[in-house]
Amino acid sequence: MTKSQKIKIFVKAYDKYRIIEDDADLRKNKLTVPEYRVVEEGLKFLSTIDDKVFITFMSGVAKWFEGNGFKVVKDENSVNYQISIA
Repeated sequence: MTKSQKIKIFVKAYDKYRIIEDDADLRKNKLTVPEYRVVEEGLKFLSTIDDKVFITFMSGVAKWFEGNGFKVVKDENSVNYQISIA
């Protein structure tokens, strides 16, 4: 995947994250408040568009990233999800 494609995925996800303003938006995105905050941390971590991997144990966060074009892999030997820009 080219860097340009990665940037498009990131920007689309960031724009979707940015418009979340209230409980109704959280429900639409299937996120809780703690998950929303972890999504923010994940986006900050992945914002360099490098080959970084963000790790979380929250399945709701993993599903949000996966639904927004990111690569999500569940660790075989733990409860963690590895999230990267595909």
